[in-house]
Amino acid sequence: MARPHAVTDATKELMAQRRAALRDGHIDTYKQLNRQVRSAIRRDTREELERRVDRAGPSGLWRSVQPIVAPKRSDRSTPAADADELNRFFVEVGPRTARQVTAAGPELPTRLPRVSTGAFQVTPICPDDLRRVVGRMRSSKVAPQATASRGGA
Repeated sequence: MARPHAVTDATKELMAQRRAALRDGHIDTYKQLNRQVRSAIRRDTREELERRVDRAGPSGLWRSVQPIVAPKRSDRSTPAADADELNRFFVEVGPRTARQVTAAGPELPTRLPRVSTGAFQVTPICPDDLRRVVGRMRSSKVAPQATASRGGA
């Protein structure tokens, strides 16, 4: 059983309106429609799951929810990257994204309003420095209630 992708025609229409608003540069309309689309997708997904659970009955609840909660991913292998390679990838994400964004699209805010200091910078770090920083971190103790609330797997 795959993930639920039962999107209603009404949601598809909202998605089309959202694309048109973005294409035409109507940012405020786009933002409003984007919120409505996300809400509609959540509603459609919830209704599809309810239909699946109703059809399968209580004993089929896990079979209905499992593909969403813990999908089987046999086609994915463990990445063969070392710490330096991962570090280089994540340091380059911002500049790579900036190169890919064209000026042809609508004007979008480049910074969140509350994060305007510009003081945060991502820089490469070597494995020894990373170990030293992580080693200085203090471990936190898990409260007994927090452990119990996890369901005791």
